Amino acid sequence: MKMFMSDNNSGVHPKVMEAMLNVNSGHDYSYGNDNTTKEAINKIKEQLGADVDVYFVTTGTAANVIGLSGLLMPYEAVVCANTAHINVDECGALEKFSGAKILQIPTENGKICREGVKSFLHSLGDEHQSQPRIISISQTTETANTIFSGRN
Repeated sequence: MKMFMSDNNSGVHPKVMEAMLNVNSGHDYSYGNDNTTKEAINKIKEQLGADVDVYFVTTGTAANVIGLSGLLMPYEAVVCANTAHINVDECGALEKFSGAKILQIPTENGKICREGVKSFLHSLGDEHQSQPRIISISQTTETANTIFSGRN
């Protein structure tokens, strides 16, 4: 059975566990000053460019909040389906830590449409309303607990 709910619902892939075992020996510095972290940063910079800053975080919520906060001013907003992970599963983290707002589009199937987005555009330039800046779109819907069974 496959459950596409969260990255913390199952064990890690065997290759991830093997890699963890391989680096779990000897002594090294901590808090990002270790050789494994430095090597990972160098590999990322090889792909994205030397001027890229790399920061590792421990959760998807932290990654979402940091990433979106870097793009939003406190008076701006993210438009998303009412079922979006940033709206339902992250306990108000974005709004608490960034000051930005989440504007929800009611959906039956987790997919947003142009009309839903347009409903928030009437307030553009109105200093009394949160200004929509980002649209959050998922490849798949985030509607409740899609479960597949069968082959791996």
